This record gives sequence, structure tokens and C-alpha cells, in this order.
Amino acid sequence: MVGPEVRERILEAVEVSGYHRNALVKALKSNRTHVIGIIVPELSVSFFSEVVRSAEREARANGLQCFLCQSHSSSDALAKDIAALREYRVDGLLIAPASDKDNQPLYKSLTDQKFPFVLLDTGVEGIKAASVINHHVAIGRLATEHLLSLGHKRIACFRGYPGLPSEQRYEGYCQALKKAGIEIDAELIVGDNYDFETGLEAVRELLQRKARFTALVASSDYVALGAIQELARHGIRVPDDVSVVGCANLDVSKMVTPPLTSVDQSPKLIGEKAVRLLIEQIDQQFPSATTIKVNPKLVVRGTTAPAKRSRA
Repeated sequence: MVGPEVRERILEAVEVSGYHRNALVKALKSNRTHVIGIIVPELSVSFFSEVVRSAEREARANGLQCFLCQSHSSSDALAKDIAALREYRVDGLLIAPASDKDNQPLYKSLTDQKFPFVLLDTGVEGIKAASVINHHVAIGRLATEHLLSLGHKRIACFRGYPGLPSEQRYEGYCQALKKAGIEIDAELIVGDNYDFETGLEAVRELLQRKARFTALVASSDYVALGAIQELARHGIRVPDDVSVVGCANLDVSKMVTPPLTSVDQSPKLIGEKAVRLLIEQIDQQFPSATTIKVNPKLVVRGTTAPAKRSRA
């Protein structure tokens, strides 16, 4: 539209002034910013860092940029994050709920307004929305069945914080024990989070209770590693004395000695599928209630072994 000389002067002026296009003004014309928002509890929880990494890679491959927020498992913070991202006119949202029971009016508002969003890892009670989630009952069942197959009967369960997905994984744990004809022992149920310190504290609590156990199912790989460290501090060997199963199958599970047996939650697959599901909604301008369940896989390594009769 302009000659070469004028074009060159314009480009020089742009560089000198540091001018950048106003994406929000452009969005008013096109009704698209080509930016999506991602809200997760914490990136320090490596499961979600893997989900985010995968989602961002898939988004970039489709010409999208990402804004990232951490809710720190606070329902209030999550609500503020959603409001802020919508103010910046993101095209859609990937949301890891802070709770399966909180923020229902907010999610309902998003669905009523036909705003594109996908729930990550777990659903929300009473909300029909697009989601990519783990089969959490199967996670608890797989881990417990593996230990039962090795002859363990006194299996401790290190639960995460109250609500989903912890309740579903605990349900899978209970299903496996009941199928094996073993009663649930409340003395063996401990833990209230997914971090390393939870593993330390849960083992201490079991030992203070003088609970008998030959194996444990952990709510995350970090919980499992904390448990292994605390067991070692008390002279209890893994897997010779106690077998341990983690959850997530993070890279760190292969780097420790012995390598950690873990249930693979496929965070990379969750991130990819969630972005694709979100793009479908954005392109079609129509909300979705599609639920994709990712089936877990058990990865057996060195922290599980057959129960010794004297211990079982």
C-alpha cells in the first residue's frame, strides 16, 4: 500500500519508538486473541507442570499463546484468575478445579455464556462441561492390586487432601481390598496432601500408632519418596521390609534408588487432549460436555517386592 522508501521509514520509526500492536484492539475486530488461559493449583506439583508443558506445546503448534495462573488450591484465587483472564479476552480456558464442590455458580455461568473451557484432571459436582480426567478409581485399584498380587495384606493408604480425586483413588483401594476379602483398617489410612512432607509425616504417624503394614500406596510420587526417606530413617528397608507404590510416574521416579514403582497418570496426554478439545469449542463456537477419561498404567520398578511371610 506504500512505496519502499515510505515503508522503510515506517519500520525505522516502529523500531525507535518500541511500538507494539495492541492485541486487545485487534481482538475487538476479529473476536479472537489467539490466547488461552491455563489455571492449575501449583507448578511445583510436577504432575501439573507436565500437563502445562504439554498443553503449551500443543497450543503453540496450533498458533496459540498461553497465559498461566496458579490457584494454590484456593477456590477464591481460582475465581479471581478466571475473571482476570477473561478481562484479557482469552479465547478459552483450561482449568484444574481447586475443589470438586466449589465454584459451581462460576462454572455454570461459563457454560450459560457458552464460554469455551475444559476441566483438567477432575470434574466438578453438578457441572456438565468438557473435561479430560484421570480414571482415579482405577489408579487406586491398580496400585493396590499390584501389592495384593505380591502377597501383601497389610497395605497402608496415604490419601491426598479431602475431595476428588483422593476419594476416588481411596475407593479404588477399598475395591481391591474387598475383592481380596480383606477388611478396611482405619489405622492404615493416613496423609492429607500430595507433597514430600506428607510422606514423612504419614510414616511417622503410622509408626506412632504402632500400625503393622508391609506395603503402602502413596497419593503421589513425592509422597512416596518422602515415605521412603522416613522409613529409611527408622531402619526400614524398601522393598525388603515395606513395598511402596507412587502415583504419577514423574521423571524423578526413575532417578531414585531403588527406582519407584508408580501408576502412570499420562500428564502429557491430558495436556494435549485438553487443548484439542478446547480448540474444537473455540472453532465451532459451541460448548462441549465431552469427557475424556485417561486410563492409568502401572509401571513396576524396584520399590515393590513379594511380601515375606514373617512380615505379612
